[in-house]
Amino acid sequence: MNQKTVRFLFVIFVVLLVIVGYPWWHSRLPFINSKQTVTELNFKDFTEKQTQKVSFKKSGAEITLLKENDKWKVSSYSASLTLVKDFFAELQELQIATLVSKNPDNQAGYEVSSQSGALVTLAADSRQISFIIGKTGQETDSFYLRKVDSNSVYLANGG
Repeated sequence: MNQKTVRFLFVIFVVLLVIVGYPWWHSRLPFINSKQTVTELNFKDFTEKQTQKVSFKKSGAEITLLKENDKWKVSSYSASLTLVKDFFAELQELQIATLVSKNPDNQAGYEVSSQSGALVTLAADSRQISFIIGKTGQETDSFYLRKVDSNSVYLANGG
């Protein structure tokens, strides 16, 4: 084999080694896998056990889930336990991926303004969080959201 062929095979070997080793080194190098934690949209405290009330409001219509004696109700009717469990499971798995805007003029474009988005309020003990869910993102299972008292619009995955 000539020198040029050996170099070419060495480069191919290194590229294949990087591709095969990607899962290992990606999880171990902190500057590559540094996910930004968004503290203003932290849903970890709002579990099915701790949350007492969930309300959804859009275009004047409002639906409120209220926990009474450890049973969830909508108005005076029992709520589907499966759907309630699924809601809280999805809420816990929700990942805030990217800050997309801090400009309040852009909120209407993401449909997270108080006029266009869906207002969701979670209440647990003495804690409460209200946020607005906007339009879907470009990726599957993604959407935009904003905390009510903030101008920051985030892209979320999951849920």
